Amino acid sequence: MAKGDSIMFAVMETKVRDKAAGRVGSITFESANAKGTSKIVLLGNEEIVDDYRVGEFYNLTLTQAVAPE
Repeated sequence: MAKGDSIMFAVMETKVRDKAAGRVGSITFESANAKGTSKIVLLGNEEIVDDYRVGEFYNLTLTQAVAPE
């Protein structure tokens, strides 16, 4: 993938779960190509699910980074 290219992901699932620390929202994105399927799960406060709808598509730009030491 060239620098600055984006990948189209579809929202597959949104949900809110009760955890010990409180209510947690999650959004699951998936993208498929000839090499297989990529999945990204975003976690946040329960209101995060209000910003995404299942079946909508988003272009995400991923940048490779080096882990801090």
